[in-house]
Amino acid sequence: MTKLLSLLAVAAVLAVAVPYISIAVNAISPGAIETDFGGGMVRDNPEINQFVADSTAMGRAGLPDDIGGAIASLLVGDNQWMTAQRIEVSGVMNL
Repeated sequence: MTKLLSLLAVAAVLAVAVPYISIAVNAISPGAIETDFGGGMVRDNPEINQFVADSTAMGRAGLPDDIGGAIASLLVGDNQWMTAQRIEVSGVMNL
């Protein structure tokens, strides 16, 4: 958790430091995603995958494409006013 908070703090400091050169700084906070991260635990362990699915409003673990869409939306020019934001992409996990 400390590493996450540190990264969010860095994003906030950068967002304040660079807007004059038209750079927006935001942070994506993904939920449990079926990837190799963590040794593929969410993807490869049926019990953990089911636990994650039961913990989300979407009823499933996240997929890499779920995060990719969020990142892609930050790259379009329409988001110039959005900066210093933590964007949670977790399927409403633990709400």
